[in-house]
Amino acid sequence: MRILFSIEFEFEHKTYSGIVRVMELSSHFEYHIRIMNAKLDKWLYGHHIFRHDADGSVTFDVFDCSKRTATLRDAVHEGLKARLQSQVIALPIEDRRIANGGASYYVHRIGNPDC
Repeated sequence: MRILFSIEFEFEHKTYSGIVRVMELSSHFEYHIRIMNAKLDKWLYGHHIFRHDADGSVTFDVFDCSKRTATLRDAVHEGLKARLQSQVIALPIEDRRIANGGASYYVHRIGNPDC
């Protein structure tokens, strides 16, 4: 099953969008992000994978990169966290199923439990 969703983030006083692909691994989820701007996507590449850890935090591995790339990565990270906290994303990890055209998804609430 492939799960995709979009995010928006602000970088250098402009708003950009990206596509997030969710990868389910044995102990956590990974978010692979592509920015819908070729130049920024190239800068981010190699720093484009974020993890959703068991404690609910969204983290990334820190590798050496330029200050501008680190600023871009931080902006994307904030946009991803905001998107995950603002809405319910259908991920196959909880015990509440939703039928959707023959497929079933588990609902994962991230952030505000009242949403």
